[in-house]
Amino acid sequence: MNEVSAKIIIDMPRDQTWQKLRDLTLAHNYVPQVVKTEIVTDQKEGVGTSRKVYQEGSKGSLDETVTDWVDGHGFTLRVHKGDGPAFPIFNSLSFRYHLEDADGKTLFAPALSYEIKYGPLGAVLNALVLKKGFESTLRDLCLSMKDYYETGHPVTLDRLKVLRAAA
Repeated sequence: MNEVSAKIIIDMPRDQTWQKLRDLTLAHNYVPQVVKTEIVTDQKEGVGTSRKVYQEGSKGSLDETVTDWVDGHGFTLRVHKGDGPAFPIFNSLSFRYHLEDADGKTLFAPALSYEIKYGPLGAVLNALVLKKGFESTLRDLCLSMKDYYETGHPVTLDRLKVLRAAA
């Protein structure tokens, strides 16, 4: 299993950050290139909650299902398509959103865990391309989430460029 992680301080208390994070319908406001999120289960939060995530330029959607939920601190989402993997190259892919107290602010520490198919060839692909791409994805998620949570304004790709330049 491979994992990449990131972290950023959000200038608001953890309990306020948690109130936003626990709303699984808001992700399109801060996850780069996600344009719509839709809860597809009767359950709106907690283990077993599922949503569809629609990405810019994609004709379909990805499924995300909560596999772990720690009230007040975060959750883990399994990314998939129906009963199978999200993308053919992966056996599994999941995002962990984790919050901790940080002197009246919030430490947001997301992680992406994934298992690649294709043995040694997959390991080379991970080393040359995937790991760096996932690190960039998590950095952008941190910047966007911080900005959205602190301002209340959805983060566009143009805004993300400004955030990257300032980081």
